[in-house]
Amino acid sequence: MGERVAITSYRESWPAELAQLAGGLRADFGDRALRIDHIGSTAVPGLPAKDVIDIQVTVARLAEVPATLSGLHARPIVDDHPPPGFAGDAAELAKRFFRARAPRAVNVHVREVGRLNQRYALLFRDYLRATPAAAEAYAAVKRVLAAHFADDVDTYSDVKDPVVDVVMAGAEAWACAAGWQPGPATGKSAEVVVAGDTPAAACAAAHTLADDPRAVRDAYAVALDASGRVIAYGGRP
Repeated sequence: MGERVAITSYRESWPAELAQLAGGLRADFGDRALRIDHIGSTAVPGLPAKDVIDIQVTVARLAEVPATLSGLHARPIVDDHPPPGFAGDAAELAKRFFRARAPRAVNVHVREVGRLNQRYALLFRDYLRATPAAAEAYAAVKRVLAAHFADDVDTYSDVKDPVVDVVMAGAEAWACAAGWQPGPATGKSAEVVVAGDTPAAACAAAHTLADDPRAVRDAYAVALDASGRVIAYGGRP
């Protein structure tokens, strides 16, 4: 049986576990780790999540990433989900991905400093931390998805990706209004602060999740239709 999807209530132990994991990564990467950040749902206080800690290690160049990391397995994932309308350089979405499932479930995403996907992960986290209504709506979506796809983590992720894109529409407008930039790295590694440049189009958005958190639920309903009824979602029968 493959990996099951189970959403659990927020656990106060997650930040401390991140700190311990970051220490091991710092030893593997040395100065190549420009910053180490707790990302994803377990990095948002109060947000229900899968009990899997996601970590982003920021490097100058992916070519310098170690071939192996202590206690982790390299996975054949080399890029991230492209945002709607993305037509940029593929390097903006490139990454290295490692994970472990025992003794503690962890995903390690290694991304280049200043790339779209590196910024995306930090903005998504910070927006949910600062916007309880969006975090609550996102949590509701994840619970329903987990109920439908408990035994299919791939479809769970495929349907969740466009929901995250809806959340990010609100996050970009929030970033513009707040003058957002990534703060200090949570892993206490050497830090490079990346400018949080926000596209002008995002600043001009008239209707985003920031105005109506229910939009994330609407996006979920459409995605679930495509996955469950059209029977062609993600190229799988």
